[in-house]
Amino acid sequence: MTESSPFAPPVTVAWADHAPPPRGGLHVWRIALDAPDHADLRVLSAGETARADRLADPARRRRFIALRVAARHILARYVEAEPHAIEFGAGHRGKPHVTRPPTPWAFNLSDSGALALLALDDRGPVGVDLEGLRAVARWDRIARRTFDEPAHRALAAAPADARDELFLAHWTAHEARQKATGEGLHGVRADAAQWQVLHFRPDPGWIAALAFAAGVEPRVSWLDYRHVPPAAP
Repeated sequence: MTESSPFAPPVTVAWADHAPPPRGGLHVWRIALDAPDHADLRVLSAGETARADRLADPARRRRFIALRVAARHILARYVEAEPHAIEFGAGHRGKPHVTRPPTPWAFNLSDSGALALLALDDRGPVGVDLEGLRAVARWDRIARRTFDEPAHRALAAAPADARDELFLAHWTAHEARQKATGEGLHGVRADAAQWQVLHFRPDPGWIAALAFAAGVEPRVSWLDYRHVPPAAP
């Protein structure tokens, strides 16, 4: 951490390929949305299929389907159900959760372009946000509206060549906390003191933030999704 940033440098992740998930704790899955084997429409609900059909852009439709199929295959291993049998509900601001079968596992999704992340924890809420590193043209306006005054001052004082990544660190932390609480970007602001934030690099050119409760053990299992085979009965 430095005076200009309250965050530790992002962790570079060593992803475990095809590893069975541990029994409990905090897990993050990396999902490549342009992989060729993510299009098993049979596992989607009627609502998910209808949403996919409304997407006119073929790339967006393909990636939407890939994310939903991958999420169902991953969650199936945790809730001990067939992917197509999982049912979802939504919180008061739309945060999804598994309603059937009953499970202690909370989860959260984030996607950007061809990459997505799915975070899970069986000890409490979790939030994850993913952004590609890029120039942020309106950083000052967004920071004034979204961040607290110390964060805005730090951004204003940052060297120009470091400001974009610092902005995205603040943004991903903010959004991950908001997603963890279920309030989303327009809900009640999360109390940062109640949440831990871990920044990491899921791939070169990306930054992501994981938010979880302040009292939770911060050890994370990093898992890479290709096509997860069905869980053993």
